[in-house]
Amino acid sequence: MIRLAGIDIGNDSVKLVVNGSNEPVIIPSIVSPGYERHILQEEDSPLKALDVMVYSPKLKKKSQRYFVGLLASEDQDNAELEETDNKATSDQALIVALTALAYASVMNVAHTLQPGQSIDEVEYVIGTGLPVRTYAGFHQLFEERLVGQHEVTFLSTPKLKGRTVRVNIRRAIISIEGAAALFNMATHENLQVRDEELYYGCIGICEMGALTTDFPVVKRMSIDNQFSTGEQMGLASYLDAIIRDVEDQYGYRFPSRTKLIQRIRRNEFIIQRVGEGRRTFGRSWTPISAAPRRRSSI
Repeated sequence: MIRLAGIDIGNDSVKLVVNGSNEPVIIPSIVSPGYERHILQEEDSPLKALDVMVYSPKLKKKSQRYFVGLLASEDQDNAELEETDNKATSDQALIVALTALAYASVMNVAHTLQPGQSIDEVEYVIGTGLPVRTYAGFHQLFEERLVGQHEVTFLSTPKLKGRTVRVNIRRAIISIEGAAALFNMATHENLQVRDEELYYGCIGICEMGALTTDFPVVKRMSIDNQFSTGEQMGLASYLDAIIRDVEDQYGYRFPSRTKLIQRIRRNEFIIQRVGEGRRTFGRSWTPISAAPRRRSSI
């Protein structure tokens, strides 16, 4: 059975929704070189330890081991996408996307291998997007890189150890980032009009990402070539600046943007260093016993 999936291959994270599933799969767009892990206690979720071997004829290194997502975010040798990267040609973006599709195929629905079967096989038709500035020149190449047969083997990942998933992407539909959300809001699943104001109107969209900010203009459900634009600027530059400032002022470096974002979302702005006490960003170091309980913002 072919599954339909919408996947946002973002510079910050990959977000995936598969038809029939209730929850999206979200994996930070971070990878690091994989190696044999010394595991003292197994993680309680596969998403916390995505340790994979990815084979794809579309990758420069066709078969390599990687730590992906949260596991890679703890590694000092990890790689996050930068402003000079193009997700249409990026191996890293493809690795995280394939890992997400493989993970969803074995976790979102009850699935067991049939007798004599050693590899899970899944077929997808996917929809995804590209920024305004790269869509015209790269959407065909992006489609060619996604479509085809790929394999993902989970290595030390809890609950999935040794499991190989053959991901066959039958078709990839590429759109302008931000526009697909408007199409969904304006139409029903059978493509009949849901909201006439959106469907027949001229709508401007602002889609803010980690590395790009896109401003597609949609007129009567068609992209306006003249007025749609985008900027090679996103939220990552501000996160990187915070990481540098914290390191310069307090001698502490977040290993990734993801780790900083986790702190911000939890309103946790206290840094604790062994033998030195703890400090809230913007304040001087104080002994642990005397540290204020009130937390302030960055």
